Amino acid sequence: MDKISRKLLEDMAIRKTSSQKKKFREFAVSEFARRGYSACCDKGFWGTNVIIGDLASAHVIFCAHYDTPPASLFPNKAYPLDVRSTIKARIWPFAIALPFQIVPLTLGKGLLAAFFTYIAAFGFVLFLMLAGPANKHNANDNTSGIITLLKGACAIGPQQKSNVAFIFFDNEEKGLLGSFAFKKRYKPVAESKLVFNFDSVGHGDQLYLFYPPAIQAAPKLLLKIRYAALSSGISRLLPSPPALFTSDHINFNYGVGLASLFERDGKAFTGNLHTRGDVHINEGLIDMAAHFIVGLSRAF
Repeated sequence: MDKISRKLLEDMAIRKTSSQKKKFREFAVSEFARRGYSACCDKGFWGTNVIIGDLASAHVIFCAHYDTPPASLFPNKAYPLDVRSTIKARIWPFAIALPFQIVPLTLGKGLLAAFFTYIAAFGFVLFLMLAGPANKHNANDNTSGIITLLKGACAIGPQQKSNVAFIFFDNEEKGLLGSFAFKKRYKPVAESKLVFNFDSVGHGDQLYLFYPPAIQAAPKLLLKIRYAALSSGISRLLPSPPALFTSDHINFNYGVGLASLFERDGKAFTGNLHTRGDVHINEGLIDMAAHFIVGLSRAF
């Protein structure tokens, strides 16, 4: 593992408080500036994004969220190819709140009191999911995405630097807020530019790429993406919908999402995100994703 990866995993593993995020932003701006990229922090009501390069001249934008999630008792598991399994995996907040109904019923307060008690308990669980204590281990979600962008930027040749831009989005874990704010502020960019989002690309069996209807309707563009992906070892390219992977890329017309998934019993799913088990990074997957960035920088 290289020096930058170790620094991110050891010194900036948690990026949740204002000071932790500021430390990362200063690090990111410094690292990209050292490699000849212009960099700035774009502050707004919904957080502070880090923009690298010239958005106007860039043909393609690579992004990753840099904020980290609260700790969770259960993995934030997703099954992009199976919506029913995703729903089942994420039903636990509803289940945890159910026992709280027993108290008002036991005290004879009636069904209405039991209902409002359930709503209050469920609301508290949701609050902890969005703003609870920080998860201390965030190797895959999303330190892996950050490392991928840094490695890709380092490997891009001088002639291709003007073709690309990079963005580190804030507050993805709170509901894609950073990318939503970017979309509002830079509407022409959001509507017309190719945006590749790397979210949890460092732990799994395979890298998956999910592309939207706008790219499905552009065969030549899809061919370029497919060639860069296959040349990098990424063979799982899927239209979305019907596949569903939710992250910052969904805020963009030409937004493409990449994630690493495990494959078991005919299903593909994310790992131990948002839990103490998020401690693993497969450097092979990250190198694959970084190679894909370099390939795309040459294609446009």
